[in-house]
Amino acid sequence: MEKENSQYNFHIDKTVHLFFIVTFFSFTSLFAYKYYSSEDCGVVQFKTEARSYRVDELIRFTDFSEGANVWSWDFDDSTSTRTERNPYHTFSKPGKYDVRLTINESCELMKTITIEEKAFVLDSTKLPVFKIPSQVMVGEKLFATDETKGANTWEWRFGETANVNSYDKKAEYEYREPGLKTISLVVNGDLKHIGKKKIKVLPKPKKNNTIGIVKSTKSNNNIKYQPDIGGKIKTSPDEDPKKEDVPYISGKQFGDKLVLISNKKTSAKTFQRYMCGKLNMSVVVNKKKVDFLVFCQKITGKTITVKNVEIIRSPGSNCIENVIIDLSKSIF
Repeated sequence: MEKENSQYNFHIDKTVHLFFIVTFFSFTSLFAYKYYSSEDCGVVQFKTEARSYRVDELIRFTDFSEGANVWSWDFDDSTSTRTERNPYHTFSKPGKYDVRLTINESCELMKTITIEEKAFVLDSTKLPVFKIPSQVMVGEKLFATDETKGANTWEWRFGETANVNSYDKKAEYEYREPGLKTISLVVNGDLKHIGKKKIKVLPKPKKNNTIGIVKSTKSNNNIKYQPDIGGKIKTSPDEDPKKEDVPYISGKQFGDKLVLISNKKTSAKTFQRYMCGKLNMSVVVNKKKVDFLVFCQKITGKTITVKNVEIIRSPGSNCIENVIIDLSKSIF
């Protein structure tokens, strides 16, 4: 009986040893397979290039990982994965995207990219079209008419306040203060496309109230001036001459006359009445100060192009005090 038990125990011990041996070799084989079939990821890296990271802007993704043979790009925007090494991609909505690159089906790298709203591009064809004069006088009625095709609503602002001054297609306005003003027009409520133009508001001329002075003479105590029937005192034209009004000249007209001087078709004297006789006044030409007569001599016989002329007048009159002239080419 004891002999049978001994054999049975030996048989069990041998089976256990065999089980452990088989298990050891199985795990060893599996480890070896995993070791030799695993991919050494090394350094996985990619970069992005774009003019700007905005909606609909083209972005280039470039992988420069060593040992890469298979690529899978997931752009986190519900689009299909890409298998090129260096794909291009655009995002249709703003936000943050976790872009994931998998190489050789085992190694991964993820980068977060922030995409901003699409940049606004001004469409000049959608700007309102309207015409205004280059200048107007304080108290003078200004008329402005919109010529934009397909316009149904209008908002006019004439630059003296931030309020809307008119909601009509044809607008009228009278300025209260002189200066350079900006007229803006919004049509169909499109605030992204606002039409703007500058207008120069001139001060209103002051009225010169002159009173005739009665002079007496010592010789013979004669009265030279006698009241008329209406009781008003008559004055002698020789002793109370009326001042001649200074005519108005615009910047464009001033420039046209300068061209005539350069062509030897007129002289500096043509400006005498506009400058109240001060032809030797200093003017500014291309940001340089020069006597007006010297300037006229310089341009005589030369070809010039006048880009802009800004005239500064005496308060309450058309008498020119200074002129700022912008030529396309310097003559000095």
